[in-house]
This record gives sequence, structure tokens and C-alpha cells, in this order.
Amino acid sequence: MSEERTFLQCKCGGKAINCWVLRDYNDESKGRWHYHKCLRCQNEGKHYFTLEESEAAWNKKVNNGG
Repeated sequence: MSEERTFLQCKCGGKAINCWVLRDYNDESKGRWHYHKCLRCQNEGKHYFTLEESEAAWNKKVNNGG
């Protein structure tokens, strides 16, 4: 079974394959919202193909004050 890369639509209308997980801990739906951002909007040069990789990168970025 081959895994196919799916292209999602970014808020800006571009193509995004990354899934950055933004969590609002004051919201009951925390962890359920996925905000798909294209490379331009992320200002990031890497693709993350799993939620875990993406979340780890996002958390690192946030924790580093970036």
C-alpha cells in the first residue's frame, strides 16, 4: 500500500502539505484543529510529513520565541 502525499489548501490559497497543529488549551476542542500552511506562510524551509514531526517543529519554534 503506497502512501500518497496530499496537497491541502493554505489560508493564502497556496498549496500546503504541512500540518501545523495549533492548540488552544482554553478550548474543549484542543488538539483537533489543524492549520495547514504553505512554505511561504510558514517561512520555513522544511516539509513535515507526519503530525508528530510537524508538532515537534512547531513547539520548538514557539519555545524558542520564534
